[in-house]
Amino acid sequence: MKLRITALAASAGLVLGLAACGDSGEDSKSSAKPKPSASASSGAPTTSPTAAPPSGTPGGESPAPDTTGLAPKRPPVSPPASRPPQKPTDTVVPGWVVGTVTAASSGPCYGMVTDDGRQYALYSSDGFAVRRGERIRVQVDQLRLKIYCGPGMHAAVRTHEKVA
Repeated sequence: MKLRITALAASAGLVLGLAACGDSGEDSKSSAKPKPSASASSGAPTTSPTAAPPSGTPGGESPAPDTTGLAPKRPPVSPPASRPPQKPTDTVVPGWVVGTVTAASSGPCYGMVTDDGRQYALYSSDGFAVRRGERIRVQVDQLRLKIYCGPGMHAAVRTHEKVA
C-alpha cells in the first residue's frame, strides 16, 4: 500500500513538473503565476489580478496589452495541415507573360520580371539572345526538367517575342 501511494505521489509530481515546463516562451515573470489552491475554502481558484493567462488559453482570454513595448511579438500560428496537398502548390499557369529581362543571356536560362513584380526564371531548349532591359512577351508552361535557372518562378518557354 505504501509503494502505491509513493508511486501515485511521484506521478503527480511529474505531471505538475511537466505542466510547469509547458511554458509558451513568455518571460519568467509571467510563468510564476500563483496556482489555484486545493485547500481554498470557497472552492473558487485564486489568482493574482495582475497575472494574465497566455493568449492560447482554452477560455480564449487574451493577455493585457503591453504598455512598455518590451514584450516579444509572436506571429500568429496557423493550425497544422491535416494532410499534404493533393496537387503541387507552386504551379505555373500556362499562358502569356510580359516583362523586362533582368540579365543578358543567349540561353538556355533567362531572368524576367513582370510589370506587377513577379520574378520568373525561364528555360528554353531553343535558346535565343536577349539583352538586359529588353521587354519580351513569353508563352510559359510547366517546367518539366529539374534545372535551376535562378531566382523566381521556374517556367518553360514555349514561344517568345520581343515587345517594342
